[in-house]
Amino acid sequence: MKTKTVSLSLAVMMAVSAALAGCGSAPSQNAPADAPAQTPASKAETGADAETDAADAENTAASENGSDTDNPFAGIVKSNRTEKVTVTMGRHTTTNPKLPEGQTYEDNAYIRMTEDVLNIDIVDEFEGSNEDYDRQVSLTVSAGSMPDIMKIHTQAELMELWENDMIQDLTDVYETYASDTLKEIYATYPEGMGLDRATIDGHLVAIPGAGGDCAPMICYVRQDWLDTLGITMDADNDRVVSYLEILDVAKQFMEANPEGAENPVGISAIPDLVWYEGEGAWGLNFISNAMNAWPQTWYEKDGKAVWGSTTEETREWLRFCSQLYQDGILDPQIGVRQWDDVTALMTNGQFGFAFGAVHTPNWGLVNVYSLNDKCKYSTFLISDENGIVRHKHSDSAQQGMIVVSKECKNPEIAIEIANLFYGATREEDKALYEKYPEVEQYNKFLSVDHSCRPYNIEITRYDNNLNAALIRDAYFKGEMTLEEAVEKDSGMGDNLTSLEAFMNGETKEPADWARYTSDWLAFSLIKVLDEYEKAEWVSPLFPSPTPTMKTNWANLEALEAETFIKIVTGAVDVDEGFDSFVEQWNAQGGTQICEEVSAQFGLK
Repeated sequence: MKTKTVSLSLAVMMAVSAALAGCGSAPSQNAPADAPAQTPASKAETGADAETDAADAENTAASENGSDTDNPFAGIVKSNRTEKVTVTMGRHTTTNPKLPEGQTYEDNAYIRMTEDVLNIDIVDEFEGSNEDYDRQVSLTVSAGSMPDIMKIHTQAELMELWENDMIQDLTDVYETYASDTLKEIYATYPEGMGLDRATIDGHLVAIPGAGGDCAPMICYVRQDWLDTLGITMDADNDRVVSYLEILDVAKQFMEANPEGAENPVGISAIPDLVWYEGEGAWGLNFISNAMNAWPQTWYEKDGKAVWGSTTEETREWLRFCSQLYQDGILDPQIGVRQWDDVTALMTNGQFGFAFGAVHTPNWGLVNVYSLNDKCKYSTFLISDENGIVRHKHSDSAQQGMIVVSKECKNPEIAIEIANLFYGATREEDKALYEKYPEVEQYNKFLSVDHSCRPYNIEITRYDNNLNAALIRDAYFKGEMTLEEAVEKDSGMGDNLTSLEAFMNGETKEPADWARYTSDWLAFSLIKVLDEYEKAEWVSPLFPSPTPTMKTNWANLEALEAETFIKIVTGAVDVDEGFDSFVEQWNAQGGTQICEEVSAQFGLK
């Protein structure tokens, strides 16, 4: 495996407003899908019927780019549409968008601003959250038609759309219409990430989500329970605790049952056991990472691509988890708990831990606080028994990609929407707020979910998380003024003043608590990890779908999920079950897939 001990310091300042490119898409990515897919009652004609075509718009952009000094948005909108264009979209939604009463995904301040600035009319051809949305996309692809613009989640979907000639080559469109700021953001990503994740045979065929390198997996623990029981975690105060210490405290929580809940559990997790993203939301990644096991991860080992679920390290992780299950520390219903079920354990006072990303308080733990504003969480990094903190770099496109229909005559609109929300300069951000004050209200005071924007993705610098942590740390240490913080990141002004208000007891609103727990307690650990001497980072491989993956991967995933749950719950012997799994996995296409992935990355 390719591991390395590194410093994460990246001394490049953020070039995009956090206010317009925040992490609001993450909740609906990591949280469960619980809203049915919807199809708006009315549909307008598609952008394919618009009179202005891409070639005319490109010529206009080339002649007028930079010449309109009176237009504060000239760097965002490089085309010159004199007539309004209707654009149909597939929208990935969430259950609780926190929109003001009477507003919808198709009619809200974000959409109205977009339509006004770009001179377009957005019509949602379909809407849905997570699995329901994916189902709508699958039906759309099967039917051989799609809206002008829609979001997809996987490389497999991207490849299928491209091979079936359903989506556009955006290479020239991006080069012509992308703002300088948007290009600068994507340029911060290392080779193989950023735009490379949406490039096939040299053609840019989608606008990839790019959420930066993920922050470390965070251990959230009920500090009020620790206080009640007189338990001390992190005795040396370095904000790093071992997975063994976590398990010991989990057992004490379960036995003491501080809130007198029915059926308390020590540790619970989703049926997949691990979450494939680096932060490991609601999973047992905190154990696998510490044991140097990397299930559901491709990486290089001994010069070859390997699937981490088939390694000896994963066998030992499963053995350890099986023993935890036998000892009663793992939830007896671990094989059937879904996202909502694990969250309910926390809100009901049955479970005193959470494991996940820095933004987990915004969509998960805030539910606990909403029912009990006396609850307090502490945050820690997670190590092995020797103090080594292991983590893996994230897939920059894990949030999905935006594709444009081959029939859409105005593909530049897709790029301009990205410019508007992710590629604006500080001056353009300010001008947008001045002209569209309702959008400022959305961001600063109402906490409207960012899935209400046209794209439910995030595009930020690769070093975005670390930069934000460093700015907040310097400000609260008195090493940076508010003005200096805003100069480095224009979105920090409201963020820092909101954090101060909560710290000073001026507010107890759930949204403010979530912001404090996420943006301060959790984000501060990014700086801790950056300076931690025993940090090991794994660099996964992120392959495009191979020929054998397309035909065999679904069955291999089902085999893995079924076998791993059986091993952990004791339904099959650890060694017999794991040996059988690896043998079947290899025989059912796994060996061939490993060879194909190795070939993609020039490995033997």
